[in-house]
Amino acid sequence: MSREWLILFFRMNQTGQGLVQTLVRALRQFSLDAQMAHCLDIHHQLHQAWEVWLLKWHDKGEEREEAELLVRTINFCAGCGVSE
Repeated sequence: MSREWLILFFRMNQTGQGLVQTLVRALRQFSLDAQMAHCLDIHHQLHQAWEVWLLKWHDKGEEREEAELLVRTINFCAGCGVSE
């Protein structure tokens, strides 16, 4: 987790912390699945995309663009748009 995620994580209540932990585990699993299926390491790209979105969501002042995040996640998991 980056420093920004850690700060956000400790400011959240217990439910929020559980959600972030679940998200991190899911991203880790997505990365492992993509590595097994496509021999690609998408860990960094996934975490970066979700970190940017989560920080925007936390600020609440910026548009969150959930659809774009989901499309990027699906593309990364499918091996599309990832440089080796």
